[in-house]
Amino acid sequence: MAVKNAPDDPNDDSEDDTFVSKKPKHKLKLASKTSINNTKSSKDDEHAFHDSVRVKMGRNANSNLYYLDQSKLENEGNGLLPEEQQNLVASQHQGSEELRRKLDECKTMDRQTIQYLSEPKNDEMNALLRDGEEEMDSVHQALEEAKQYSGNASRRKKSEKQVDSMCIQWRQRKRKCIDFLDTMEDYTEGTISKKKCLAGNGQIEVESDETAIKLAKTFHERMKARKRGGKGSGEGDDSRCLVGIVLGSNKTNGIERVYATDE
Repeated sequence: MAVKNAPDDPNDDSEDDTFVSKKPKHKLKLASKTSINNTKSSKDDEHAFHDSVRVKMGRNANSNLYYLDQSKLENEGNGLLPEEQQNLVASQHQGSEELRRKLDECKTMDRQTIQYLSEPKNDEMNALLRDGEEEMDSVHQALEEAKQYSGNASRRKKSEKQVDSMCIQWRQRKRKCIDFLDTMEDYTEGTISKKKCLAGNGQIEVESDETAIKLAKTFHERMKARKRGGKGSGEGDDSRCLVGIVLGSNKTNGIERVYATDE
C-alpha cells in the first residue's frame, strides 16, 4: 500500500488530506498456462475491491484514518459463501460436542476425586492393618496362656450357665415380640404386616435378629472392599469372620454363630 510520508517540519500541526488508493503490486511469473489463468482470476478478484480502502494520513500511525467502501463487499454483501457457511456451522457443532464431552469428563473426575478423598489413604490402611495384626497376636498369645490354666474348666461351666440363662431370656423376649406382631396383624386385618416389620421396612420399627445379621454382613463387605484397595492387604478368610449370633432352632441348641460366608 503506497502511503505518503508525513511533512518534514515537526512543528507543522496540519494533517495531510491526501487520499491514497490501495494498489497492491503483483509480480507475474512465467509459468504454465494453468498458473497464468490463476493469476488472471486473482487479478479479477482484486480489481473487484479496487479503491475499496482509502487512507487519510495523520501525524503518526495511530492518527491515520481508514475509509472503507461498504458498497464493495464480498459475495455482493450476502455474507459468507454457502460452502464457508456450512464449514462454519460444522465447526460450531463440532466445538459444542467437544465442549460437552469435556464437561462430562470433568464431572466424572470430580465424582472420582470426592470418592477417593473420602476413602482412607494407603498409609492409614497399612497402619490399621499393623495394629490389628499386633492385637491379634496378643490375643492368640493370651489364648495359649489361658489354655494352660487349670481353673478354666470350672470357669467354662460357669460361663455356659450364664449363656444358657441369657438364651432363655432372649427366647422369651423374642416370643413376646412375635406374639405382639401377630396380634397387631390380626387386629388391623393385615394393615400391619409382621413379615415387613421383621424385615425392617414395616409400620412398626423392629430390629430383628435377621436384620441385624444382614446389616453386619453388609458392613463387613464394605470394609473388605476398602481394605482391598490398600497396599499389602491380603484377602482374609471369611469362613472364620464372626458377624453375629442367633438363637438355635430349638431350646437345646442355645445360640448359633453366624459367619460372613453363611447364607
